[in-house]
Amino acid sequence: MGIVYKARHRQLDRIVALKLVAPGASVARFLREAKLLARVSSPCVVTAHDFEVQADGHLLLAMEWVEGRDLAQV
Repeated sequence: MGIVYKARHRQLDRIVALKLVAPGASVARFLREAKLLARVSSPCVVTAHDFEVQADGHLLLAMEWVEGRDLAQV
């Protein structure tokens, strides 16, 4: 689980969905999610652009940003 923000990826100069997972989360699960997203090519699944495990334990996953309503609004 994590929090998703709309952000700008500076190096890629594009808007992304940035998933931030707090320290203490499973790094193995996070890496598995990032690798699986990178392998999938489907109009029904967002594209993974980048991921990082920071020194302080935060996990970041930059994904394709899709405009629309969130599930709470639906």
